Amino acid sequence: MNSAQLSAPIFNSLKRRNFFIGFLRIIIPLLGLLLLGFLSLKIFLDNLGTDFDMSGIRIKSDKVIIDNPQYSGIMGNGTQYSINSKVATTPIAGSDEIDIFENELNLLRPDNYQMRALSKSAIFNMVAQTIDIKGLLQTSDSNNMFADLYNSKIDWVAQTLTTKDKAIIEFEDGTILTSETLVYDAQKETWDFTKVRLVIPITEEE
Repeated sequence: MNSAQLSAPIFNSLKRRNFFIGFLRIIIPLLGLLLLGFLSLKIFLDNLGTDFDMSGIRIKSDKVIIDNPQYSGIMGNGTQYSINSKVATTPIAGSDEIDIFENELNLLRPDNYQMRALSKSAIFNMVAQTIDIKGLLQTSDSNNMFADLYNSKIDWVAQTLTTKDKAIIEFEDGTILTSETLVYDAQKETWDFTKVRLVIPITEEE
């Protein structure tokens, strides 16, 4: 089957392991806040003079380079978040995009749930309000759930997270879900996988 909503047994299995669903519900609004932060930064940079220079911000070859940008805060539900990058770059003028590299996202919910996400590079488009994560997005959390999402895109307007390539999710009990692509719609609260493969470990009964 090339594309399908999950069958009832698989769906119920995943529903019991709702850590992944919780991650999807958090990541889109969280990255929306990040978009707003970088939008404010972009407006600020657009008004810089070409001779601007200060610690952590450089201008080189008509490009603004920001060393170790950080963005943190508290969401409406009390979740604390921090986003750190090694470097961010954007042309002084004529571009709606910001490139960021070596990115790390951490969050802590009031119930002590923790999540961490890592990516090598991402592109923020201020007009389209999208984030393209090139290559691998790795996530892990305090429930011992791990996910590898390849070539992901977050669309803040549509409230969707999609992967152009495979998604691999490993749950605490060793269950592994692999799919060719993933589409999560936050508004509809639906998730659609293609070419799903679910491997459930067999445990010997005592």
